[in-house]
Amino acid sequence: MIFTGTFIRSALANRVIFTCGQYIVKPNNIGALFAVSALIGVISFLLLPVALEMGCELTRSAETSSAILWFSANAFTIVFVLVEDALRDPTPPYSMHRALIFSGATVAAVSILVIKFTGHQRRREMDAAKLAEATERRQESA
Repeated sequence: MIFTGTFIRSALANRVIFTCGQYIVKPNNIGALFAVSALIGVISFLLLPVALEMGCELTRSAETSSAILWFSANAFTIVFVLVEDALRDPTPPYSMHRALIFSGATVAAVSILVIKFTGHQRRREMDAAKLAEATERRQESA
């Protein structure tokens, strides 16, 4: 695959940062929180187009795969918000430590699946077949 190495490295880096992120949440540690949040944002920003392109490459319909990926991302966001809200401590200061552990564990578990992710690139094969057909026609007409 074109982007497999980038995708795997970014997913594993995101896993490490999410896992480390749950240990830096302490009082008066705002700089580290901003740094980890920025790293998560940058790496996730890099993963988004790679994941969408891989989804389009592995299916015949780019529109359908990207729509399914966007829908599932929004659905998982809703689920995560509800689960993490349920994991919040009910007494002040309403600690979200258990929610951070849930997020880190989920990212760690899912990022392991990325290593085993393989697929048949149908769209690339269709493009190659069309290119070969066009080249063949051009040679026949010349």
